[in-house]
Amino acid sequence: MKIIVLIVATWLISGCSTTRTNLNIDNKRIGVDYRLNGDRDLCHNYIGVTVFNNEQKKYPVKKNLSKIISEGYVKGIRETGNTPVVITSSIDWTNYMIESSWDGSIKLNAQGKEKIRNVSKERNLDYVLIAKDGIPKLESRGCPGSSITTRLSFIEGFTPAYVASIFDGVTGELVGDTFMTNDNFKEAYRNLSSTTELNKEDVERLVNYSSIAAYKAIKQTLAGNKE
Repeated sequence: MKIIVLIVATWLISGCSTTRTNLNIDNKRIGVDYRLNGDRDLCHNYIGVTVFNNEQKKYPVKKNLSKIISEGYVKGIRETGNTPVVITSSIDWTNYMIESSWDGSIKLNAQGKEKIRNVSKERNLDYVLIAKDGIPKLESRGCPGSSITTRLSFIEGFTPAYVASIFDGVTGELVGDTFMTNDNFKEAYRNLSSTTELNKEDVERLVNYSSIAAYKAIKQTLAGNKE
């Protein structure tokens, strides 16, 4: 069975009812073709005492977020006894994605499945991981990127960018998504300087954390590890 490139899910902000996948596999070749389309932001939503005190500030992500996240997936795949294969294809996977209205999963149409099979055959892959990219939906919700929400004196939640979909290299069928609940990412915002405004170091740390999120998520997905 071949793991084709997991399409990294675009930020949990998409609000899809993604659930945890447990594949429990080892000694497989997994392609990582994680590329996010368009510009990304880190959005800080501050909830004040009244609606008049609510604020949202966007911090454009200057770094190559796709590369940062890919590095986390590569490390996690290797540590589960599998072989990561970094792919830099020219395929825009979003052109072949079909989102389920039932559970928010991202499947591929017939053309997309064929491309997965071709990529897997060329590189001898068992699975392929690609970004679960949902920019139109994210933009409609006000933040095409990662998001942190604070309320007065505490942090309400943080959604890093990292989510991906995994496809079988032989059939091109979806086998699952990488996903972890926000509770797993408390370490990312434990030392924020303020709940009302992020400084440069806060933004840097939260953006870079997407690599750690990908690392934790793929280890849990492939080996059932509790991170």
